[in-house]
Amino acid sequence: MSYQPGDIVGVAGGLFVRAACRIFTPRTTLYHYLVIGEEIPEEDDHMIFEAIASGVRVGRLSWYNNDQYVVFRVNHPESFTLGRTACRLASQFGRWGYDFAVYLYILYDVCAIYTKMLFRERRLRRIRPAELPYHENHRFICTELANAVWAQVGQPVIPKGVMPVPAGYVEALQAGRLKIVGFQGDLFEMVGVTLPQFYQFKV
Repeated sequence: MSYQPGDIVGVAGGLFVRAACRIFTPRTTLYHYLVIGEEIPEEDDHMIFEAIASGVRVGRLSWYNNDQYVVFRVNHPESFTLGRTACRLASQFGRWGYDFAVYLYILYDVCAIYTKMLFRERRLRRIRPAELPYHENHRFICTELANAVWAQVGQPVIPKGVMPVPAGYVEALQAGRLKIVGFQGDLFEMVGVTLPQFYQFKV
C-alpha cells in the first residue's frame, strides 16, 4: 500500500447513507472519514485516527479491508512532511468526544435552508456544504476530525467556517485541494470520477 501519513480515507455507506447524502451536492456515497497515520511494515498495515461513537480513537486501516473506500491525498508539494507533522499533532484530540448533537444541528439547518429555498427560489435543490452553519466545539464527528488534523498545519481541506460534511471533500477534490491515490470499489459511484480520469489524468 503506497499510502503516507495524513492521507484521508472516505468509506462508503449503505442505502440509508446514500439516501441521506442525496440532500447535498456534490454527490457522494462516502460517509465515514479517517486519517492514515504511520505505516506498520511488519503487518502490511497503517495506523489510523478516526472519530467514532466512543470518541477519537487510534486503529488500523485493515479494519476496513472489506469496505469500499477512496484514499485522498492533500495536493501539496510537501504533503508527506506536513502529513507526518499533522498526525503527530493529532494526539491533542485524543480525549475529545463524539459530537452526537451535530446531527441535530444539521437536521435543523437543512430544514431551515429548505424553507428559505421554497420562499426565495420556489424550488428545492441539493444543498452545498458552504450553506450549512458550522457549530464548532470540543467534540468531533469523523468528517470534522479529518479536516482538523490538516488544519493544524495550515492546510484545511474544507475552508474555515464551512461544515465538514462528506460533500465538502468531493468539492475539495474538484477544486484540486485533494487528489485520489487509491480506491476500492466503484469510484464513479463514490465520488463521480471515472476510471479513465483516474488512470489517465491522475486525479
